[in-house]
Amino acid sequence: MKYFYTDPLAAAWMTKHFGMRFQARMRLDSRVVIGECNYNHLLANENVNCLMRKNGHAITEARYYIHADSLNLLRPQIGDLWIGKEYQEEKQLLRACYMGDEVVLGEIEREMILVQRNGISFMWPKSEK
Repeated sequence: MKYFYTDPLAAAWMTKHFGMRFQARMRLDSRVVIGECNYNHLLANENVNCLMRKNGHAITEARYYIHADSLNLLRPQIGDLWIGKEYQEEKQLLRACYMGDEVVLGEIEREMILVQRNGISFMWPKSEK
């Protein structure tokens, strides 16, 4: 499974607050650009795209894939706030807790997404196989 963001500002937030690393893949008109990007690159991508739209060009497809070294950030940690993906209501919030040596979310049968870690909003990524 590959996890990614399409919004450079969401990716920049995750880099700033959680140290997440990214590999970018962007389509600019007919060219494809691939490379590692940091916080400043992510913010610049948003600014450049705004300017390019004014000139009739645009980054038509951008995906910021989570680097393999950062995938562990998607695993539950103590104190995380998770929510049912299908039921995004306050009553469905679950906090991660220990069960033996593992951090778990308890008995859940639906897909969950992380919404907050250490009191900071966590932008859950999209995924593809």
